[in-house]
Amino acid sequence: MGFSLNNMLYFFSIYYENPEIVVFDTFDFKIDELKFDGKIGKTWTVGRRLRWMNELNLVSDEIDFFSQTKESQMRILKDFIKQSYNYLQKIKA
Repeated sequence: MGFSLNNMLYFFSIYYENPEIVVFDTFDFKIDELKFDGKIGKTWTVGRRLRWMNELNLVSDEIDFFSQTKESQMRILKDFIKQSYNYLQKIKA
């Protein structure tokens, strides 16, 4: 379950089989494989298209998302989306 951003270039999702993981991934976004350094997220190939995904584990000890205030939870999600989006701008073709 999720929603597309920027006309299906990206998706922000939660998968039913793993609801504690928030995912930011690409769909119709062209990635320059040589620019991907592996610092954030991972890539995989679907057909002839290279895709990218970044995950945020909401139950990790580092975040402890559900014990945070609503304001802090929103900041965590916004920071995750911003970090993912900014990284994608560095690796786009």
